[in-house]
Amino acid sequence: MMKAGAVGGGIQLSIARRGPEIDASQVEGKLVIDERPRLGTSMLAYAPRATNLRIHTMFVPAAQFALIREAKTIALSSAGLR
Repeated sequence: MMKAGAVGGGIQLSIARRGPEIDASQVEGKLVIDERPRLGTSMLAYAPRATNLRIHTMFVPAAQFALIREAKTIALSSAGLR
């Protein structure tokens, strides 16, 4: 899921997948766009009640998101997400 960020012209990028309920926490994440160097970022990990989903959300600045638009591969990882 993608949505315009509230400030700064970036994009909020969220990954939803099935998983057990977890407490909300801030985790270190990594974003790799094509063959570029890995970008470290902070992600919010949470599980909305009664959905059986785990959500990992990160903010991607506009300059980095421009690279995603043209990318052939994108890899996201963090604790609990590969």
